[in-house]
Parts: sequence; C-alpha cells; structure tokens
Amino acid sequence: MKILYPELLLVQEKFPLQSTGIEELYHHNTDFRSLCEDYFLCINALDQYQKEPGDDENTFKEYDDLRKELEKELENFINEEK
Repeated sequence: MKILYPELLLVQEKFPLQSTGIEELYHHNTDFRSLCEDYFLCINALDQYQKEPGDDENTFKEYDDLRKELEKELENFINEEK
C-alpha cells in the first residue's frame, strides 16, 4: 500500500508531539509543504548514501548538515504556528 504523503509522515515521526499541527500546516501552507518535501528528499539521499557509500565523505557530511538545518527550519515553522 502506497502512503499518500510520505514526507508528511516523516516529519510527524520526527516531531510526534506536534503531529496534528504538522498535518494542518502541511495541508494549508505551501511553504511548509515544500520544506517537508525537501526534508524527505534529504533523508532519502542520506539513506541511499549509507546503503551505497561513495568515496566522497564530504557528500555525506553536506547532506547531514542540510538535514540538521532543515530540522531546525521545520521546528521553527511548527513553533511559530502554536
């Protein structure tokens, strides 16, 4: 069974206490939805890199830094909407 919004589910899993508010934001705010999609793509890239590590260790670090930055942005967005 295909999940309709895997990026939404991923963000809700990251911030479980704000799950309901995250869903509201996702469905009503295009900027937040785009941020969720970026986070999803970043996490997928990190997962893929871990499955098939390349020679370039900097690539992994860049994606990991991006993940941290996106998580901060998501958290800020969620907290602003409380």
